[in-house]
Amino acid sequence: MATTTNYPTTDTAVSGTWVNPTNVQADDGAVAAITRGTTKNSQDDREQAGYGFDSSIPVGATIDQVDIEVEHRVQTTSNVCFLENLAYANGVGGAVNSDDLEPIVLTARAYTSYARPGGGGWTRNDLLNANFKTRIRARNGNNATSNTWEWDYIRVKVTYTTEVTTDKTITAIARITAITDKTITTLARITATTDKTIATLARITATTDKTITAIANISPVGTTQTITAIARITVTTDKTIGAIGDILKTTDRTTTAIARITSIVDKTIASQARITATTDKTITAIANIYAITYTSYGPPFLYTSANWGAVSIYLEVYMRATTGTAWARLYNVTDLGPVTDSVLSTTETTMQRLRTTSALTLTNNKIYRLQFGKSGSDAGEFLGGELVII
Repeated sequence: MATTTNYPTTDTAVSGTWVNPTNVQADDGAVAAITRGTTKNSQDDREQAGYGFDSSIPVGATIDQVDIEVEHRVQTTSNVCFLENLAYANGVGGAVNSDDLEPIVLTARAYTSYARPGGGGWTRNDLLNANFKTRIRARNGNNATSNTWEWDYIRVKVTYTTEVTTDKTITAIARITAITDKTITTLARITATTDKTIATLARITATTDKTITAIANISPVGTTQTITAIARITVTTDKTIGAIGDILKTTDRTTTAIARITSIVDKTIASQARITATTDKTITAIANIYAITYTSYGPPFLYTSANWGAVSIYLEVYMRATTGTAWARLYNVTDLGPVTDSVLSTTETTMQRLRTTSALTLTNNKIYRLQFGKSGSDAGEFLGGELVII
């Protein structure tokens, strides 16, 4: 499972006179406030939206849990004060979270497993900007003494599971050699037999400008086997693709000189949505490789190039592997992809300070987050990470 914690970016008046209501859009100690309460059993609301889950939760993800987190206080305990919040999904209001303890210092509250308004389970569609809103509410009970309600922030944490479709298996593969950050997507099934053959090829569909390198002899069975929309196949000389039913290419696609995939019986890559390798790296004699699951940590970072000038940016993390391998990377939330050359890993069981060997290329006005990950039953511990500016 993965998590994303987002702050609102828009503000709408509902009732009452609020001071600096957009201050709830960041955890920075600056507060949104309202002074009221001279009418018994009354309330005033302020609405927030634009949480940005459209880009931070992948399409097809299953929503496991929604939490509302706030930090708030009242100025005095001279009134019967309630600090409240709630969420709206698709125009339907949910349960009201109410704090009647009247804290006079900024106090964080987490309302976990917030129920979907209207009942049922949360969906990604419920959380899109067009459908999801929150409100903060200043309410007083049977007392007419003026008081001031204040909020530092309201934010929403979503725990979700990324969709893994079925029937994405490479079976009996010994070696795959790929160049940096290339992807095979929508893989139906490749089942290899002995003697360096991939038989009964169904379909390989790739996105633009992706590369498969080092392919050997591909011999599909039948006349209706198809390789569709391959962006590029780049290989060494004197190798062949044999007995392909159809190769369908669109503009600017290239198929040149195939290399080698060598199969060994009973080797499996399971549920792999992406295979990413650097130049001249090889996956050999695979037993089981499970997709690395990454979880985001820390607040999002908006990169504004004008603020940095001519600098080199590196990712540095502190982590260790308690079992297997621990992973970390910088993730482009806006474009939904890892930053090139940002992946770090360790198998050491003592804390390691790791830094990317190459300077990272960040894009202006894109939002980034630090992610840590593991594969299968692997486990690790992470003290944190930072961007190092040189």
